[in-house]
Amino acid sequence: MKRTKESGAAYRNKKKKKDEFMKSYPKITSFTATAGPAFPTAAEARVAAQDVYWREESRPDPVEEPDEELEFLQFESDDETETSSFLACFLQLIMKSAPGEGSNEVDAVVEAAAALSLEVNWPSDKELFKDRQCLSIADKRAILQHGPCQPSTLSNYYVSKQQNGLELRRKWLCYSPLGKYAYCETCWLFGDKAKSPWADKILPSKKYGISKKMKTHETSESHAEAHKNRLHFIKSPVDLQELKIIEENEKKWTLVVERVIAIIIAAASMNIGLRGHREVVGDGVCEGSNFLELVKLLAQFDGLLKQVIATPKGKTKYLSPAIQNELISLIAEEMRISLVSDILKSPYFSIILDSTVDLGKVDQLSLVVRWVSVRDSQVQVHETFLGFIAMSSGKAEAIANLAIEELQKLGITLDKLRGQGFDGASVMSGVYGGVQTILKNRTTNPVPFVHCSTHNLCLVIKDVVAATNHTSDFFDCLGQVFTFVGSSSLRWEELKMNSPGLDLKKLCPTRWSSRHESVRAIKNRQPDIIRLLTKLSLTNCRTSAGLLSRVRTFEFTITLVFWEKLLSKAQTITNMLQAKNLDIGVVPAALSSFTRFLRNLEGNWDTLIVEAQQQAIYAGAEQSFQLTMARNLYRYSGQLRGQNLPEPSKKDLFKVQIFLPTLKTCREQILLRFEGHNSIVSKFACLQPKHILTKSCTDLRTAANELVKIYHKDLQPSLADELIDLKEDYGSELRTEDVTSPLQLVNFIFERDLPLLCPQLVAALMLFIAIPVTVASAERSFSKLKLIKTYLTSKVDYVTI
Repeated sequence: MKRTKESGAAYRNKKKKKDEFMKSYPKITSFTATAGPAFPTAAEARVAAQDVYWREESRPDPVEEPDEELEFLQFESDDETETSSFLACFLQLIMKSAPGEGSNEVDAVVEAAAALSLEVNWPSDKELFKDRQCLSIADKRAILQHGPCQPSTLSNYYVSKQQNGLELRRKWLCYSPLGKYAYCETCWLFGDKAKSPWADKILPSKKYGISKKMKTHETSESHAEAHKNRLHFIKSPVDLQELKIIEENEKKWTLVVERVIAIIIAAASMNIGLRGHREVVGDGVCEGSNFLELVKLLAQFDGLLKQVIATPKGKTKYLSPAIQNELISLIAEEMRISLVSDILKSPYFSIILDSTVDLGKVDQLSLVVRWVSVRDSQVQVHETFLGFIAMSSGKAEAIANLAIEELQKLGITLDKLRGQGFDGASVMSGVYGGVQTILKNRTTNPVPFVHCSTHNLCLVIKDVVAATNHTSDFFDCLGQVFTFVGSSSLRWEELKMNSPGLDLKKLCPTRWSSRHESVRAIKNRQPDIIRLLTKLSLTNCRTSAGLLSRVRTFEFTITLVFWEKLLSKAQTITNMLQAKNLDIGVVPAALSSFTRFLRNLEGNWDTLIVEAQQQAIYAGAEQSFQLTMARNLYRYSGQLRGQNLPEPSKKDLFKVQIFLPTLKTCREQILLRFEGHNSIVSKFACLQPKHILTKSCTDLRTAANELVKIYHKDLQPSLADELIDLKEDYGSELRTEDVTSPLQLVNFIFERDLPLLCPQLVAALMLFIAIPVTVASAERSFSKLKLIKTYLTSKVDYVTI
């Protein structure tokens, strides 16, 4: 039987040839490249461009119809693969060894002359073309035909005198009368500007040794490569009509790529995956993926995309997945370069790390950098997400090395690192072998570790809940109510039909402060819950009867009212601390506010009882305590046998056994868990505006000198004098404008143009502001990761993400 499908070996050989063919072309970045041809010789260029042909039906409207019938330039291949650079193959036509039969040299000369400004003395001066990002082929041809721009300024250097007396003219050397600088015409037109400074400009001064620079440049590899490209360009002229077609094609495909980039960015902003199944595009068909459907939608209103879709299959369209991925990589790289360049301008920065497991079961490490910038006399705090890093090991050494290597790849060293923020996991915050200790040992500067403030507050609430059995049982009851009602669509619908109140919320197992929404929903729907459980208990439902007996008690109601108040305050502080434009000095102030709230709550016990009774009347629950005191089998000192002490009331019993211990545990845990934050803030106490205004000059000088000892590489002893001068000269203005934080203080200094008068104070303030407060930015990246990496995109690598 004859084989109908090619064998595996044949398929692999075909794929290998296909990959080699694809690699022979440069990437899409050649759209913006300024280097010479993509191939070293004209022979190789002709081989690579042998599949080029002309088509009439897809040619854009020309300025004027040529004499001969020319068709639109496209690529043809054996299968539906596409090349990565259309412009590179355009350049191959320029390198043909002989012009076409229909070339008109007279028209070419006229076109070249029109490209130059003949009103000036030197029309080929490089300065006249400084506003053009990329010179056209006609511009290069005109400049070469006019000759080099060689005024008499560098007349002594235009000729190179050899040892044997032979004089050789330097045709590449030019001088710009307008810009007053020297440059290499060959490298400017055909070289790589990144490799040769002569392609831009060189100042002609004896101080900079221009003679030596010319001799070095003449023998450089970049100049030799540019000269080779120039010879290829001169020996391989192209017909003027072909040049117009090429330039029109460049404009067309540039517009196509711009539309493709816009579609990719729009899809990414909406968390829509690009790829699909069995994508088909060509001959008027465009379907099979979200990306192609968006292209098809735009094509209904855009003639250019409609023309691309109508192109036959197997021809270049720049719509393939390979092009999409390449464009995504280019966009991401440009964004990273822009972000990193801003970070490097900052005097100090801190790193924030956190990890999560994505849908593809890959442990992703989120890397965020907190840094400070000054723009328009305004100091701003930024927390920039630099990407996800796939972790292969969960050990502290591996995590630290991974973060450091990623920063080094981006060009960021640890010299300016002044802070680190993680969660409370032992592998991150360990004192002896954690990531924070490893980073401290890798640097010579102080790098204080900050345990995420919001995470710390959640741990405080967790410890408070675990302090008493009654509170633990209360939250267990809330979870059981949600599970019982939410497990049945009929119960859920019946609960919603009773009244349009809040829907029940599931208790978050980690973020305790977010449980406020769950408690508030139960408080709002308590009457409906009691009615539903009462109705179901009459049907001999034991679960509903058990929950009803707990939800109707006054102990449940007063605990509900109490925790709704406590969690509401905790949620407010958590949301406030998650803002990016805060400094760590805000944390003690926020905790002081929370502590005052707890004291007020403790003093308003009777008011809490009244609110709980009103809630019980509203919900139809019990209005008195049913709590019983455990029997005491032991006698106290001085107590006679058979003598019974007066039994406390159930109200006082609840207060002593549950209410007061809860508040006490909360205050104790705040002091214990935020000890590290208070220690960092106390070192920078002299920078707090309140401290500056209230403390004496002696105290300020002492505190400033202690800070200088710690950061002796960043600060100088003049910091104390600058603080005292600021207090004496601008103390009244600080009070009037209510400057309360270091960030406001440094903006106060910049608004009055005082940085040069107190540089050490500005450096100390920016160092303090750079210290992180929370890891909220890393948590936000996890939220975006969850939206992007769904079931359909579980195999997307972290670079694309």
